[in-house]
Amino acid sequence: MNILSIIRQKLKLFYIFKLGSSFGTQLVSLFLIYLFSPDEYGQLALVITVAQLLYILTTGWTDPTIVNIGTKEYIEKGSYKNIVLYRLIIVFICFILVSLSYVIFKERITDLIKDESYIGETFILFLGFSIQSFFNQLLYPCSKNNLQSMFDIVYTILFVLIVCFFCRSIKSYVYIFFVLNLAYAVLVSIFYWNFFTKDKLNISWSGFNKTLYFSIWQILGVLGIYLTNLGVNYVYAIENISVSDIGLYNVAYKLFSEFTPIFAICVIIIPQWIYGSRNKDKLIRNIRRNTAMGVGALSFVYLLIYFLLTPFLNLIGKYEYLQSVDFYLWLFPAFVFMCYSQIIQLIIMTTSAFKYIQYATLVQGVILVFFCFAFVHFFGIIGAIISVTIAYLGKSVYLYSIYHKKAIYLIKNISEYE
Repeated sequence: MNILSIIRQKLKLFYIFKLGSSFGTQLVSLFLIYLFSPDEYGQLALVITVAQLLYILTTGWTDPTIVNIGTKEYIEKGSYKNIVLYRLIIVFICFILVSLSYVIFKERITDLIKDESYIGETFILFLGFSIQSFFNQLLYPCSKNNLQSMFDIVYTILFVLIVCFFCRSIKSYVYIFFVLNLAYAVLVSIFYWNFFTKDKLNISWSGFNKTLYFSIWQILGVLGIYLTNLGVNYVYAIENISVSDIGLYNVAYKLFSEFTPIFAICVIIIPQWIYGSRNKDKLIRNIRRNTAMGVGALSFVYLLIYFLLTPFLNLIGKYEYLQSVDFYLWLFPAFVFMCYSQIIQLIIMTTSAFKYIQYATLVQGVILVFFCFAFVHFFGIIGAIISVTIAYLGKSVYLYSIYHKKAIYLIKNISEYE
């Protein structure tokens, strides 16, 4: 079975819905540009920076578990209900610890977000991220891809409409995001319960430990992703970069990173593709071809968006954001390396070499922040963009090496997956 067969047989609507969700998220980002000044956008970016860290320490580090371990469990046993329960226990314990830490370090958090009036909204946004993270992958392991992605597109359409008609401030944006994700969680839970209410729980310490062990290794990766995406904002705060300039950079980086939902498609496809392929030699050849095609197609779309951004900003009269277009273009080399590393790491993650991904991603984030401290002081925003490019280049070279030295062998002997 090759990747094209999977797309044709199972994932036609899934692709449409996922791409639609990605497009809708882009619309929200563009509307926030229209709604907010660079100062306000910068303030929102600082709030998101802290909220995302709290989410990562609570739910984010267990995100890959439900798709990877859950998919394998469902293929072998016909149910992954145990994995969901194990993850819920882990998330609940982390939530208690993170919430207590939020209270203890409230003053430090206030210094980071620059405005004490947003301390409550930062916590609410963290809850929204956590709820979204836990439920937006819940049905994927059981091959309910179309149903889950249909929920995603309905959520995205409602989010776009509600934000456009009712969002007038950072606080209203946060509460809209939270309430909508709460409703989304209830809906997905109803369908999940309907599908798996008859499945019996077979709880075991070995199963819990396996889930915990896999999740712990993801901590390195998610912290690396966090540092890569948002660590720059801490450097900006320390270097006293203006909130307006923080806003201009974050608009460009937001557009840069909004391609992430497309890689969510690969998160679902690749485990099914690799586990379901019998001819491993043909699979290896297809991996090389499909990776090149994917990077090329996404790069074309990225540049197309660049050529449309300036006319769009002129059309809506937001001339103060034109510098963000330049930042977006300068991020293009980093985008190419990002696409390659994202695809390759998802392939490696299906093997027992997944540990190397976590090392690579954490080192990538640390390197980025290190170079940011060195470059931002002298070159400002340009220094941050150079740092992002260096970090993604380094990760791509490392993962290329791991793929050829270890992952190809493990894919050919996929039964060795642990």
